[in-house]
Amino acid sequence: MKKGLSRRNLFKFMAVGGTTAVAAGCEQKPEKIIPALVPPVDFEYMPNAGYQYMTTCRECDSGGCGMMITAREYRAQKAEGNPNHPLNQGALCALGQASLQTLYNPERHAQPRSGSEVISWDDAHSKFVNLVQQSAGQIVYLGRPTVGSEGDFIDNWLNEVGGGKRIAFSLISRAAEQRACEIAFGRSDLPDYAFENAELLVNFGADFIETWGHPVQNGRRFADMHAYNDGKKNRCVHIGPHQSLSGARADEWLPANTGTEAMIALAMAHAIHQRDPRHNFLDDYLSPYSP
Repeated sequence: MKKGLSRRNLFKFMAVGGTTAVAAGCEQKPEKIIPALVPPVDFEYMPNAGYQYMTTCRECDSGGCGMMITAREYRAQKAEGNPNHPLNQGALCALGQASLQTLYNPERHAQPRSGSEVISWDDAHSKFVNLVQQSAGQIVYLGRPTVGSEGDFIDNWLNEVGGGKRIAFSLISRAAEQRACEIAFGRSDLPDYAFENAELLVNFGADFIETWGHPVQNGRRFADMHAYNDGKKNRCVHIGPHQSLSGARADEWLPANTGTEAMIALAMAHAIHQRDPRHNFLDDYLSPYSP
């Protein structure tokens, strides 16, 4: 028996191998452009179809604008204002628009940590429960100002675990404004300013279009107040040490030294009181601020 491969068998192998290679090249390989995820049973999943859901923006401490998130394949892709929300009525500031950058930030922790060590969710839950049980009655919740029923939820949780304190921290404190509202109206709440109903808006250094109060709502109300209505236009005067964005939008900017806004306001109150001195008890209080 001869060893090796005959010429006839060689041609047979070449023919079969070539046919197999051509057939393999013509085969269409499956390509998956959608992650192979199991959709929830209570959600109608449609590939490549966007859907929207409503939520509340918490990028600042102004009170929470209504936000409308456009998502696709379970991933948020665009943030816009909710047109049916009473505060912003469809508008959304730059912080809210950029909130997706926080969501998809590569430096955001994807798992819980104990110090610098990455731990599982089960371990984190166990550690949290143990700490709560050991610190019953001595828990301090430190967070940002709450909106809606969020504060009541936290207070109820603190009561359920044995009691504790809830402390709200904000870079822009409005505690003095809240105290003034309590003195004037008997309620320890933040007032709501209806700019659109004013004929003359006198602003003492408040950057109401930038960071003060609810900038989105303030900007919308200021636009309504400052627009032409029935052939006339209401005025805005800004009193402050520098021409901020709010001051630039005003009809007149009156420069004032830093910290003198309160004295200017009291001097104006004194002048108004002199024209209509119905409240005699204000004489002693306002007389030192005679302009």
